[in-house]
Amino acid sequence: MRPVLVIALAAASACAQPRTLLDQSDFERIEQLCRSNRWAASVRDGIVSAATGWQAAHLARFGLREWALPPEGGQWSHWYVCPTHGAGLTYRPPNEHLCPRGHAVTGDRYDRVIYSRRNSDNAAGARDNALAYRFTGKLEYARAAARILLAYAEVYGGWPIHDTTDRIDWRTGGRAFAQTLDESVWLIPMSWAYDLIAGSGVLSDEERRRIETGLLRAAVAVIERNDAGKSNWQSWHNAAIGAVGFALGDQELITRAVGGKSGFRFQMRESIFEEGFWYEGAWSYHFYALDPLLQLAEMASRNGIDLFAELSLRKMFEAPLRFALPDGSLPQFNDSGAANVFNYDRFYEAAYHRYEDPLFLSVLGRRARGREALFWGKESAAAGTRLELASEIFPDSGNAVLRAPGSDHTIAFKFGPHGGGHGHYDKLNFISFALGGIMAVDPGTQPYGAPTHNTWDKMTVAHNTVVVDERTQAEATGALLAFAA
Repeated sequence: MRPVLVIALAAASACAQPRTLLDQSDFERIEQLCRSNRWAASVRDGIVSAATGWQAAHLARFGLREWALPPEGGQWSHWYVCPTHGAGLTYRPPNEHLCPRGHAVTGDRYDRVIYSRRNSDNAAGARDNALAYRFTGKLEYARAAARILLAYAEVYGGWPIHDTTDRIDWRTGGRAFAQTLDESVWLIPMSWAYDLIAGSGVLSDEERRRIETGLLRAAVAVIERNDAGKSNWQSWHNAAIGAVGFALGDQELITRAVGGKSGFRFQMRESIFEEGFWYEGAWSYHFYALDPLLQLAEMASRNGIDLFAELSLRKMFEAPLRFALPDGSLPQFNDSGAANVFNYDRFYEAAYHRYEDPLFLSVLGRRARGREALFWGKESAAAGTRLELASEIFPDSGNAVLRAPGSDHTIAFKFGPHGGGHGHYDKLNFISFALGGIMAVDPGTQPYGAPTHNTWDKMTVAHNTVVVDERTQAEATGALLAFAA
């Protein structure tokens, strides 16, 4: 397989820009699509409108008089909770953070969470302006994207690498953010923006060099300090490294992202159970990991590499639909927040386009189509019929779902592996759904900076299972003895 991969990647570097998440043929297709489909034109126009109003919206959101980068790197989003009540905070510029219980907190840690948000919004602004340039041909949008990229290229290398507790040069830390995870999420739209405007003529050769070296490659160097192995983190790392690789036509980066030690193919082998469940056992993280895996597959497909042929990737789309409760919700097992398959319809636009499986069509058509449909979906995707599912056992991941014929009564069980750092001590925990809603709930999770995340969310007593001698369970993996339904 290695010679085949090398040949494919060698061809990838020769593709003309843009070549990451959309190429020139995509923009030609989108132009035709918008001429004959009102929904597509509406999505495209919405992107252009967002780009046009981005700076004003950014200034208003963050209480700024003029646009500028944050003065330093940001902090972990999970710190943004009231230290007294554990409730999420609301920002009131310039430096107050409001608890819903009626008081404000202040401090550097909270301010720097806002710096992280500003960095994320800047990346979105660069991406949307770059897309608007491609949709309209107007250089003003390319210049707006270039301004953001050049500003970061100027300061990025001077921001210290710091982690969530401000340890300097820590392996998991970033420069713009406090984690290589968040650095990666941010780097993908930044790389895409550069790819979209690199050939526009608004950047000199020297400015292109500064962005490529001082921002994109510099960020990859930070991320690659932290090989996170089997993890959702590494899946985002791979997508970010791949985004830079495809944007710059760098075969070595592409090879590492796709086939490297902890690359895409490694994640397909090691991080996904046989039935398609993500190994951490939390549905929020299942989709959180699927996001970069899908993005990298889309990038690769535009450069002669078919990652959609990986069976594990297809199974990741299938598993949530086979396990979902009647209203589309998914059990909040482990560190999962509320999740519903219908809220992830954007992923299934690409899945249905690639695989044409009616199972995936069953998710679509319930909401207005969005960006992902325009970029990676089919021209039309009528609402599919909700499939009737039977009781099913998933022995590799250690999950089971029991469905009562003729009613919506459904019980979901977990008995499998702990789930790593996102696991809860709750073997044989169950969730019961009946009469249109959840009757036996799982607490799921809350921001990790909240003190009760470890003292309540993860504890056995917080779940629908047995507590023995008032003690929390140890980490464990159950064994399937029999199943009949």
